[in-house]
Amino acid sequence: MTLPPKILPPNMFEFQDLYYYSNAADPYLFSYWPAQPTPEKDLQGEPIATLWFTGESAMLQLGVHWSVASEQLEALRQLLADQHPELTPALIRFSPAPAVVHNVVLALPHAEYEEILQTSTSAGYPPYAAVFQVLLSRAQASQVSAALQGHLGQLSVTYSLSLTMESQVKTRLQGDIAQDIAALLSPSELPNSEAPTLFESLLSWQQEAPPAADITFEDCRAQIEQAIAEQRLVLSRIEIGPISDTLRSQADHLVKEQAARVLLLRVQQSKLPPDESQIDVAARALEPSTLPLQSSTDVGTWFPDGSGFDHVHGLPLSESPESPEPPDTRTPVNAPPDEAQIDLDFIPEAEAIAFIQLSLGDEQTILRGPEFLPASLPMTHPVPDLVVKTQYRDGGPPYEVTLPAPSDACWKLTSADLGIVSVHVDGSAMQSTGAKQARIRVQYRPSGMGTPDDRTLYFRHDTWMNRWHIITRSPDLAGVLEVECKETSADSSITKHPKQLFFTPELTL
Repeated sequence: MTLPPKILPPNMFEFQDLYYYSNAADPYLFSYWPAQPTPEKDLQGEPIATLWFTGESAMLQLGVHWSVASEQLEALRQLLADQHPELTPALIRFSPAPAVVHNVVLALPHAEYEEILQTSTSAGYPPYAAVFQVLLSRAQASQVSAALQGHLGQLSVTYSLSLTMESQVKTRLQGDIAQDIAALLSPSELPNSEAPTLFESLLSWQQEAPPAADITFEDCRAQIEQAIAEQRLVLSRIEIGPISDTLRSQADHLVKEQAARVLLLRVQQSKLPPDESQIDVAARALEPSTLPLQSSTDVGTWFPDGSGFDHVHGLPLSESPESPEPPDTRTPVNAPPDEAQIDLDFIPEAEAIAFIQLSLGDEQTILRGPEFLPASLPMTHPVPDLVVKTQYRDGGPPYEVTLPAPSDACWKLTSADLGIVSVHVDGSAMQSTGAKQARIRVQYRPSGMGTPDDRTLYFRHDTWMNRWHIITRSPDLAGVLEVECKETSADSSITKHPKQLFFTPELTL
């Protein structure tokens, strides 16, 4: 992502794979944003990008985010300390530049067009993670496979976003106003030896004393406009950021007002030195603005020297080439004792979880939706801990836990292990007291890294209970459930109950 200098924020620089700029109010604060997206990585530091071939089709799973690595910020800290010896390195702070990500596009570049594979939303906060799961044709998969083997120009990820910044216009007015002073002064008003000095006139004007001559500020303002029109005064601008006509007009107005005040002082002073007819004034206008950006990366750069062969897998042809199934990693009945078994003890919602990455020592596998079939992993003795990393479809960060080995080396993963919580709403008590129907709004407000949730339930007839999963990125609720309920009785009267707060996922109304 290369930005033309005209639209860069003040004091903005490029370093390695990021842009940064200083804060005018705080010399120790620097804002930054990444030059391009980077891959989500697994425990071994490898990009999360897997291509499964299934006969004539394939499935691609890929994770990406838009952020800057901590080691890059530390390198930037050292650079700033070298450039600014007056700053204490330990006190230098970094903050992501305010940004809004509109969408993230996974695409196959072609000679004359770009083939969009999938468009995703990202999390609304850094690192703006996005997860793709795409069904591919054989031809598309071949191009993706080339990207995973380090070939450039085969697969791209593009973030479309808006950066919030401060635009400014600095307007300068320069020239000679001797002719304008003469035009404003009549012969009877020409300065004499008894007239006040320039300093005395300036002091008098600042104290809002009435001018000696009958010349108004409006007269001087009009004379400045005439001087600009006749090119005795030259108006120039320095513009930073996207500039609106309104901001430009505001800066021009301010500098002309300032020039008119100077002109008013000059016509009131006496013994005008020759160089006092020169004028050089400046004014600045600021406004917040939104800068649209596109930040792209070539996935081939993630795998230098063709290092992505391990990310491409071949699978048996599924019964339906249009809907390839994930690999069947279920453990045989007579599994050897040196294999660990991993399964879920509940049925997760496929729309919440993208996939579950399992690591047992140096061995890894992935549980994929919607089935999340059981899996087995080779293990050593003593049996190591199991690392479970859950990726979600909301584009937010993953949730990771480490689970000790059970005695039989068979892990049963719970919803708490995956950072999700089952919310259960029971409205049967309202039905038993004569309610005909009820509308319940349940809002989840996380206290940590959970994903906010807001849904409205309608209870009527024989349906007075509901259950769903929310993403808490925690073994428990880690937040509060805010419930609003409107109940309609058999006689059609409506009762709106007071808002209730629940700190448990079991809601009995």
